[in-house]
Amino acid sequence: MHEVYKIYFPNWNNAKLAINNIVEKFDAYVITNKKDKNIVNISFIPFDECRIPPEYDELFMEIYSIFSQWLRKKINLKSIVNGFVDRPNTEQTRHELRSRIKKAIEVFENETGVESKRILAEALGIEIQIMMPMELRIELNALINA
Repeated sequence: MHEVYKIYFPNWNNAKLAINNIVEKFDAYVITNKKDKNIVNISFIPFDECRIPPEYDELFMEIYSIFSQWLRKKINLKSIVNGFVDRPNTEQTRHELRSRIKKAIEVFENETGVESKRILAEALGIEIQIMMPMELRIELNALINA
């Protein structure tokens, strides 16, 4: 089996275990921005729990960003967020936004038969690239071959 993560992160001891721990926490995270309390940040991994060696942080974030942008398009995140633009940033609002994002991911996964966190695992190189959609694979290859 070809272990792509070893190509991406050659000197990261326990990379597979660390990345797998991140992937297993895949979810919709809606967090208040630290600088502007009126803004929320949305991610699919818990950045505050990610322990990435500094020399691989940029590449990890680039790979995650490509995956995140792909998934955001697939679940039409922009239209979900637009329904919350004029609402106050409260716990209830964040909870409702998170629920709608999770529902959109569930619908996408049911319609396509593709589990999003498995695609993230493939993108980060800890699983064989079997289910990864071609458009995502092309973007990741462009990043790695740049």
